[in-house]
Amino acid sequence: MGSTRYPTLYSIATSMHEPVDLSIDALTWRLHAMMRSEKIAHYRVVPSPSVGVWYRAWSWSAIHSTYVGMFDVCAYHEKYCTGDYQQYDNFTSCLAYLTALPDVPVGCPWAPLAGNAKACKFKHKLLVPFQPKHCYHMGPLTLADGSPNYDPDGKLKCSDAEECPAHPKTDFVLGEPTGEYLASMNAYDAAIAAAYNNPITNFSIDHYKFPKVAAAAV
Repeated sequence: MGSTRYPTLYSIATSMHEPVDLSIDALTWRLHAMMRSEKIAHYRVVPSPSVGVWYRAWSWSAIHSTYVGMFDVCAYHEKYCTGDYQQYDNFTSCLAYLTALPDVPVGCPWAPLAGNAKACKFKHKLLVPFQPKHCYHMGPLTLADGSPNYDPDGKLKCSDAEECPAHPKTDFVLGEPTGEYLASMNAYDAAIAAAYNNPITNFSIDHYKFPKVAAAAV
């Protein structure tokens, strides 16, 4: 579908599949489909020359869109991160913490989807319906006592110290979204506001755009 609009962005290698070239439109849905249908041990994302298109699309959405960005992350936290997986006391504290994060990781601004920044939280929001350990990755970097907020596997995600060393410096610069992209995000936000009774002031966990997926495995 998107191959006519965008060049190939990534080659994905999983423990079960040969590398598959995907366009920006197909990438997220292919990953989600595989997660729904199979137990993936790991996957590796190998950038192609046009990787910046995908970096910018996800990062700009995380930073500038209401119903894709940090409000959406907190909505997903309310829905999927309950009990032992709860990371924030309430929606307000979640939003206050996430909106204060830098737009790109200070330690590796050339890798906007890694490190302690908005786009990394956005990335794990997409995964949390399938696996609740991503609640920890959406949560604060440290606990109240100052200790690292490790997930149940002992991993610390969205951390400059943990993730930036895996991303050697490149000449990538995120930059500001184009007028066309901003207009598209604004139109999307307006459509969600109309369809779900303006969630930013009337959020309801029972009436929001959560994906229709099977219950996440604990």
